[in-house]
Amino acid sequence: MRSLMLCLCLALVGCADPSEPAAPDRCAADPDCPDAEVCTDDGCAPGCRADGACADGEICEGTSCVSGCRNPADCPEFHACLNLVCVPSPCAGDAECGSGSRCAPSGCVDVGAADCTSASDCGHRWTCSSTGVCIEGQCAVAADCADDHRCEDGVCAPRSRFVGAPAFRRVTIPDLDAHVSPWPDLDCCGCVLCDTVEGFGGALLDRDGDGDLDLFVGSHGAATPACTFTNRSAGEHDLTRDDCDAGHAGATSGLATDFDADGVHELLTLGVSHVVLHTDPAVDLLALLPDADPRAACVASAAVVTDFDLDGAQDLYIACQPRRLTGCCADDPDGWKNIAFRQAGSGAWELLEGDEWALLEDAGTTLAVAVHDVNEDGLPDLILANDTFTTYGDPPNGQRPGSVLVRCAPDADCSYRRLELGVDSAAWGSFMGVGIVEVDEAGPHIYLSDWGRNRLVQMGSDGPVDTGLDRGADLTAIPGAVLFGWGVVVDDFDRNGLDDIYVGQGAPWPGPPPEEVDQHDEILLQAAGGLFERRGAAEVGLALHDAQDARSSDTPIGEQRYSSRGAVRADLDMDGRLEILTAGLAGVLRVQEEAVDEAEEPRCTLVPAPSVVPSFGSGYAVSGLAPGSTFRNYDVQGQMRFGASPWILTRYQRGKLRFSSGAIVAFDCNGPGPIEVTEPDWLEVVWADDLAMSLDRPGGAPGTVRVAARLRSGTVRVLEVQGDGPSYSVSVGAATVAVMIELDGRWVPRWFARP
Repeated sequence: MRSLMLCLCLALVGCADPSEPAAPDRCAADPDCPDAEVCTDDGCAPGCRADGACADGEICEGTSCVSGCRNPADCPEFHACLNLVCVPSPCAGDAECGSGSRCAPSGCVDVGAADCTSASDCGHRWTCSSTGVCIEGQCAVAADCADDHRCEDGVCAPRSRFVGAPAFRRVTIPDLDAHVSPWPDLDCCGCVLCDTVEGFGGALLDRDGDGDLDLFVGSHGAATPACTFTNRSAGEHDLTRDDCDAGHAGATSGLATDFDADGVHELLTLGVSHVVLHTDPAVDLLALLPDADPRAACVASAAVVTDFDLDGAQDLYIACQPRRLTGCCADDPDGWKNIAFRQAGSGAWELLEGDEWALLEDAGTTLAVAVHDVNEDGLPDLILANDTFTTYGDPPNGQRPGSVLVRCAPDADCSYRRLELGVDSAAWGSFMGVGIVEVDEAGPHIYLSDWGRNRLVQMGSDGPVDTGLDRGADLTAIPGAVLFGWGVVVDDFDRNGLDDIYVGQGAPWPGPPPEEVDQHDEILLQAAGGLFERRGAAEVGLALHDAQDARSSDTPIGEQRYSSRGAVRADLDMDGRLEILTAGLAGVLRVQEEAVDEAEEPRCTLVPAPSVVPSFGSGYAVSGLAPGSTFRNYDVQGQMRFGASPWILTRYQRGKLRFSSGAIVAFDCNGPGPIEVTEPDWLEVVWADDLAMSLDRPGGAPGTVRVAARLRSGTVRVLEVQGDGPSYSVSVGAATVAVMIELDGRWVPRWFARP
């Protein structure tokens, strides 16, 4: 009865059966409806209230999504929104389009850096460069401008010379111009690299001890021997070929040495499986390797003299690269390892190897190496320019990138530690030359030539920072070609007190497109604030890369053009004018001299004579006489296949020379030199119950003195030294076998052994 009454009641009031689902279209507002539906009088229905509820290309009209637009951003590129519909953007001419765009029947079309034969092929405000590419501005290269103008930041500017602007002229030396290194043999067994394809080089040295620089020039052809050219008379470029003996066979380049410090330099010759020290008798250093050692295949591309174990005897470091990189005849990668040799006493040489020196092996393709105190602690560090066949930012390819091998402090548990020259993928590159550049208001930087973007790196406490691109020193590319930077020379070419940079540029190997051959040498002039301005070869009188210097009628490099490789600086004729010597992939060695007015103050050649820390060719810095003058490391020129001068060429007639020991000695040239700058015997170590030292350091007495004492066990402890100078003493104990001295935070880089 109760069920019957309930059903009757529900029927009378129109109630639904609670067992049936509610109708889906009942709503009070849009939020009551599913997505993409709105609330209507008839319930939820498909629709919209705003454009955001519609798909791309649709707008909301009423409650429906329809095709249309509200503004230009709703339309495809080069269209406008007209009456809620996207239509092609109308234009009457290029002037109505943006920069680099052109007016087409459908509207404005972006042209950008397209190929071109005339300006009509390019967009609004762009022009067709002589390189065949549309560019923004007036020019990309000097050829885009009139003969009396140069291209600077996209603008053709007059070639008017400002005071002190550098200018060079070619020097012709008959015997030297007759020495031609041939192009390499192309029979590479299908390999990427083969033998000596990267070019020939040489070395600057005083082989006869007469006080001027002679020249050794290598060759990578068996038919053309490497030769020495003797400098016959001061004030003239009088180089006479007089030594092309069989002992130089296979020598591509060389380096000056003077291990007995008698002023007559010995020659180290380098080449394919060739590292020979020309003493009496000559020493084949690779013969010191164990039998079947793959390092005997070393293509010696560069070398430096330094003292690895800091025992007061100069050692040798040989940078190696493979003969053949890939293909059916690839070298054993162990043969790429760099090799260190130490003087073992009485003229004997031995390999420097073992776990302590493992980092020195550096199994990369090292094309250039330099010695420089990167962290300014007095200890010599090594900068390795390794070619990994990559450009800036490329992913790592498994090879060892270039780096700085920092000499560890005497009390550290290491001999060297490695610092990369970039962060992550920026550590890789095709590094080929090294220089140290003092950047205005920012301090010393490492300049590395590269394939593509050259680097200007400062090694800070937070890691390497590359400012080359921001400062205009990158020399990355020209339209249509990525640049190859090789040799690096640093000097104040315009004599404004700031370091400038010469970069020898050349084509890659094997034969590139013809446009990549026209990569002439350039100079980067530094302005106040550390910004650099490019000056092309034609602007400063540097020789262009022509067929005459290549001296070949049948070569794979586009139209037999010259292609620069290593470069060094010197004053061969001692007339006070700087010269840049450049070796190439093949052809002749070029000498180009600074063209300055006779009234200009001559540069001066300094010949350092050290006493406390024996050193040769590196570890020196020069400055002016004014208080606070910055010391510059013009001795650092890490080059591929070209040994730089062991002497120092400076623009200062009067200045200061800082020796490797930290002693500072004033000099006064009174002409172009060369003059000898002698370091006095200012440091004396006397072993007794207590260690006694006499420190009469030129340049000023030290404020703080410490001593690192090395015990028989090999342990090193650092002790503070008391005294007010010039005499000091410290108790180091009977177990101490050697000490190293630190003055004002800089180590004197030599262990003084107990007799």
